[in-house]
Amino acid sequence: MITLDFPSLLSSDNLRAFLRVIREGESSQDDDLAYRMRYGGVGQAPKTFDSFDQHPQIYEPTPTGQVSSAAGAYQIVASTWKSVCREKYGIGPAFDPITQDCAAWR
Repeated sequence: MITLDFPSLLSSDNLRAFLRVIREGESSQDDDLAYRMRYGGVGQAPKTFDSFDQHPQIYEPTPTGQVSSAAGAYQIVASTWKSVCREKYGIGPAFDPITQDCAAWR
């Protein structure tokens, strides 16, 4: 497992600006909404989750007939959260704003 000093990394103005650009395309610039957003489809009211205890793992149908578990400010899917964020980098288990930012950076 790779260990990084995320608080120091996330204190960079450039990194915070970069993450904000990603959030614009993936969820919302409204931080109260962005970090709680889950996949919901274009043109629909945003769907959210209530707890930051872990990735919500809520699977929603997509227009192509598949399902997506994308959630949070960066729309991280459950399988990526588990295999990359949790197992490879040791991020989490919480899915709170700081851990989402760390995962997006990685």
